[in-house]
Amino acid sequence: MQSLFTAYPEIPENLDFDQELWDNLTPEMAFIIRSTIEFFNERKDADKIDKHLPDAMRLAQMLESLGAKLESEADEEVCPDYEFIIHQLLLVAKMSDFPDEIGRREMLTLMRKMIMVPEIPENNIEAISDIIRKLSIGEQDFIRIMVEVVSDVRELAPELKKNSPKEVRLEALLVSIKCLIIIKYILQRCFDTLSEGSSMYALLTECVVPAVQSSETVLQEYGIECLALFCLLDKNLAVDNIVLFAQAVSHGSGELHKKGLAAILDLAFLYGITDLSASLGTCADFVGLIYRELESEDIKVQATAGEGLAKLLYAHRVPDPEAVLEELLVLYFHPKTSENDSLRQCLTYFFPAFSYMSCDNQALMQQIAIRAICRLAKVLKQQQIQTQQHQKNPGD
Repeated sequence: MQSLFTAYPEIPENLDFDQELWDNLTPEMAFIIRSTIEFFNERKDADKIDKHLPDAMRLAQMLESLGAKLESEADEEVCPDYEFIIHQLLLVAKMSDFPDEIGRREMLTLMRKMIMVPEIPENNIEAISDIIRKLSIGEQDFIRIMVEVVSDVRELAPELKKNSPKEVRLEALLVSIKCLIIIKYILQRCFDTLSEGSSMYALLTECVVPAVQSSETVLQEYGIECLALFCLLDKNLAVDNIVLFAQAVSHGSGELHKKGLAAILDLAFLYGITDLSASLGTCADFVGLIYRELESEDIKVQATAGEGLAKLLYAHRVPDPEAVLEELLVLYFHPKTSENDSLRQCLTYFFPAFSYMSCDNQALMQQIAIRAICRLAKVLKQQQIQTQQHQKNPGD
C-alpha cells in the first residue's frame, strides 16, 4: 500500500474519512485508514495527520467499544474481523502524540485493561507495549508500568478454577508464556543499562530463570530469548550466562538452538569475543562454536551464523580475522551454499563493503584469497570425481 501511495500520492491526498465511516469500520477501511495515516506520518506531514487522526479520547472509546463487541461475539467467523480492526486502530494510536492529558490517561488505562485480556494476540501485545512506551514519561516510568502489568497477569494464575489438573497446568503455562512475551517487549524497548535496584531483576528471577530451567520446551525458548535481552543490558549477566547460550547451541534443537545462536552473536557483537570467551575457553573455542553452525543442514541456521560472523568482522570484534574471513570466502563460493540465498545475499554485500572500509582490510583479503581459491579448487575437483564415478556406476 505504501508503494502505491508513493507512486500515486494523489490517492491519499484526496481521501477523507468522515465520522460515519469511523463509526462503521470494516477490516478493509481500517487497513486503508492506517495505511493513509502511516503514509503521512513517514513524511512528517503534521497537517494531514491531524486531519485524519481522531483525538486520543475518541480513539480509546472506539477501541473499548470494539473490544466489548469482540468479547461478546458468538460467531467465530466474525471475531477475526474485529481482531484485525482493533490491531489497525492500535497501529493508528502508535502514531498519535497524545497532546491531551485526559485522553492520554484514558488511553493508558485502556491499554492496561486490553493487555490483560487472556486471548489477546501477540501482535497486539507488541502494539500496546509501543503505545504505553509513548505514553510513559520516560524509560523508568515505562518499566514501572509494565512490571505492574506483568504482576497483574501473574495473579491470574491462582484464580483459575478448573476441574482437570491438565487444564490447570495448561492455563498456568499460557499465563507464563504471556508474561514472557510482555517481558520480551519491555526489554526490546529499553536501552539504559540495568541498575542494581531495577525492578526488572525481579522479573528475571521470578519469570525468566524458572522458564529457562523448565522442562517445557516452549518456556525454554521464550526464556532464553528474554535472558539474552537482559544480557544486552547487563554485561556481567552476559558473561555469567554465555555458557548457557553455548549449551543451547550445542545441545538444543529447533527454536531453542536458533535463539541460543542469535544470543551468542548479538552479545559478541556488543561486548566483543575476548570478554565473553573466558567461560568457554579461548577465543578460538568461541569462534569454533559458531564455525560448526556454518556446517548446519538448516539453511536458516547457516545463514544466521554466516551473517553474524560477517557483522563481527565488519565491527572488528574478531581477534583473528584472517581465519574467519577465509572461511566466509570459501563458504560464499562453496557448492553447498548454492541454494542459501539469504547467506549469499549477505556476503555479496559484505565483501565489497569490508574491503572498501580500509586499506588494512584490502590487504587482509589479498592474504586469504589464494588459500581460499585453493581450498575451493580441491572441493570442486572432489565433486567432479564423485560425479564421474556416479555416472560410471549409477547403481552404486
